[in-house]
Amino acid sequence: MRKELTTKLRSVKYRHVVREYNATADSLATEALESKVSRVMLAETLKSELVALNRIQEVIYEPGFQRSDHVNRSIVYMF
Repeated sequence: MRKELTTKLRSVKYRHVVREYNATADSLATEALESKVSRVMLAETLKSELVALNRIQEVIYEPGFQRSDHVNRSIVYMF
């Protein structure tokens, strides 16, 4: 599926994202592991906190870039 998708895009970049910038995913993974359930439902207040923790856009987008201005088709894989 990834190969098929990348042929349709103008550009593809693979970037490593350190935990510092991906605290939201780290928090969700920790909660899922600790609760030992397959699905974690979040309260609105927790969702707001996770949005505030999320710094992934600092890695993906150029400084000053507005996501709403993005018209080129591209994808970034993070690992």
